[in-house]
Amino acid sequence: MKKRNKLFSLITLILALAFPLLVDASTTKFKESDVKPGTYIVGTHMFTNDGEALTIEMIMLAAGTILGEGEKPTLDDMKIYYKDFNNNWVSGSNGEDMTIEENQIFEIEYIDDREVKGTITGSGYNHAEDDEETIIVTGDLEWAAADDTKQNGRLAGNYTKGITITAPEGYTKEFLLENATVKFSDRDYDMSWKDVTLAEGEETHFTYWSRFIPGGPKLHTITIKWEQGNVQVFTVKLADDGVTFADSPKGSIYGAGYVVDNTITLTGTASWKNHDGDLQNGRLAGNYISGVRFEAPEGYTREYLIDHATVKFSDRDYTMTWEEVTFEDEDTFFVYWPRFIKDEIEGHTVTVTWEEGNVQEFTINLQEGIVLVDGPSGTIGGHGADYAVEGNTITIKGDLEFNEAADIQNGRNAGYYSKGIKFTAPEDYEHQYLLAKTKVFLGDREFDWNGVVKYEEEGANYFIYWPRFEQEEDGVKEHTVTIEWEPGNVQVFNIKLGEVEFVGMPEDS
Repeated sequence: MKKRNKLFSLITLILALAFPLLVDASTTKFKESDVKPGTYIVGTHMFTNDGEALTIEMIMLAAGTILGEGEKPTLDDMKIYYKDFNNNWVSGSNGEDMTIEENQIFEIEYIDDREVKGTITGSGYNHAEDDEETIIVTGDLEWAAADDTKQNGRLAGNYTKGITITAPEGYTKEFLLENATVKFSDRDYDMSWKDVTLAEGEETHFTYWSRFIPGGPKLHTITIKWEQGNVQVFTVKLADDGVTFADSPKGSIYGAGYVVDNTITLTGTASWKNHDGDLQNGRLAGNYISGVRFEAPEGYTREYLIDHATVKFSDRDYTMTWEEVTFEDEDTFFVYWPRFIKDEIEGHTVTVTWEEGNVQEFTINLQEGIVLVDGPSGTIGGHGADYAVEGNTITIKGDLEFNEAADIQNGRNAGYYSKGIKFTAPEDYEHQYLLAKTKVFLGDREFDWNGVVKYEEEGANYFIYWPRFEQEEDGVKEHTVTIEWEPGNVQVFNIKLGEVEFVGMPEDS
């Protein structure tokens, strides 16, 4: 530890006589907690234990910054703050304790012989008005592909010209390598000074190319901690006008229909196809017309696409890799057969991320006049009940008798029950197909086909369900039964009450 000159009360008087001196506005805010032990603060000057031995001349120079220009100092203004090695604040002139608030902020212009503010400049760019820490970007933003060998792993995107950030005067390369860190707002990690000084000759400065995406954030921040407590935030901001994004490489769409930009309108005839788990990552049942081909932008190799590309189909709730969507001889293209359901799915979007920063959205429409056929449908009816059926909805009439709980119908609770409701599978589906493909949802309970037909005759293509209702005003008055006959072919039935009479009462009522 370097020995400091002992400060006496006489220094306080000398400080008062040292005024006035000019004050530089380039200061940074230091929290009390960020000040290192063994540090003196005089005005906007900080003298650390790592610096040169403190002299009266240095203190006199610093004293000129205690008050603003033109203000007349008094002895009470002449404070020398000292943080000792026990993290206590004492007067640097008489050693007495000083009261410092936890949120005390010091405006600092110099740390030892180092300035606190770095600078930012850009090729052909101007600073924001009254803000030397903000660069305003105008002109063309050129497209650049991803390149792991540049700028610590350059992502694809539109880039500014080079923007140079220079350390404050007095900071050496060795000091920065040991103390400085850099955080770019579009990266979720801090970088060292060594990480950002990549070009030959970069020692106390580095050059940064800021990446922007059309429709994305219009500014980036670069937060630099030059050393403990000295943090500076620079901003690179797009101008409101006069910025042009160069086009990124785009893929193409082809198929039986006509294409305009990224949209294809399919022509032809629709036909119903059953579910096939071995086709197209599990082809769902539905209407199909023809395949649509998607080709990657020129210059993208299969290996690069496997590493970077993803595909999202609007009728699937997950994202797929390039390897998952390409089959057999498909290398830089894939063919997709869009599925349509009458009144439900009559168009698609396919979002392809060729690489991070290069996203393309395609649209698949149907030509007007194409007829979509209904999938195989089951039926609903009463089994001894007085009922009326309209489409997929049955309305029950007559008496609802009270039944005690029983170990039937997959666990029957006590309550009022209608006569049985019969659900019959479509004629197209054989019993074995139903066993393999069908799921039945009775409210929030799920069963396979075997689970609902185990009370019926062997090989049944139907099941009977006794719905339970409640007499209370806010009790259960209707049911929904959802049947997925096969993946992609879903039918929803509704059971409602008409004019009914609740018959019988629980024994304990």
